[in-house]
Amino acid sequence: MHTKLRKPALSLLVALAAAVGFASHVPAATMPFSNDFSSTGFTNQSTSTGSNFTVGGGNLTWSTTETNLKTGTASELFDNMAGSHFTTSVQFEVTSSTPTGSAAVGFGVFASTSNFGSAAGQHYLLADFAFGSSPGTLRFVKQGSSGTLTGAVNGSALPTTVANTTFTLVLNAAHTTGNIYNMTLSLFDAAGTTQIGTSATATYTTINEPAGGFYHGLRIRRDNSSANTTVKFDNFSVVIPEPASLALLGIGGLLMLGRSRRRS
Repeated sequence: MHTKLRKPALSLLVALAAAVGFASHVPAATMPFSNDFSSTGFTNQSTSTGSNFTVGGGNLTWSTTETNLKTGTASELFDNMAGSHFTTSVQFEVTSSTPTGSAAVGFGVFASTSNFGSAAGQHYLLADFAFGSSPGTLRFVKQGSSGTLTGAVNGSALPTTVANTTFTLVLNAAHTTGNIYNMTLSLFDAAGTTQIGTSATATYTTINEPAGGFYHGLRIRRDNSSANTTVKFDNFSVVIPEPASLALLGIGGLLMLGRSRRRS
């Protein structure tokens, strides 16, 4: 036999359920978006055991003092990325000595999970700058079984030693039709005005946007290496270029669009 709740009790349960649901729901971000890390990091941050993210001094800092493989991801969920042009940029500085093993700093985009998973049913596009023991390379890598990457060309003539130098990494996505994007990844100086080396380019076809949107943000990987690797990030932004500015994609003309900068 079921006991029927009196109206006051029922109303209380409904209000409690609504409050719990509201507290656990994090609304998606929308472009344009920026974070100068003056007070907070990303909504979603995940790191290997023995590494961590911290926010302070106007930076988002990823660091580890261990020597084995470490990764870190930091992302936001965007509900207006599909079918749109966008430009993503971030300043970064490796403040410890350059790792003796290979390392990479870059973006995860069109991701189905907040930690950029690539297991069965998961997917994202990796766009990163590899340095350390590997030659300095800009590259696109499809992760997971979904999506199609074609015509990928790596960037070249890039630095392999990056310690204590601030760079700006810029990802341009020019939407063509359907789920197809022409992608360009470039490395610039701290001011974002002088390009270093050549850009990486590729065409990427993503899946239909999942319910809620795509995850997009930063990814760090450091292979077996000397200890004490630290990477500082600043001025992360995702902007939608104006139609008249689309011709500038890939040459750095959109770097400063919509961004408030605290330093040059």
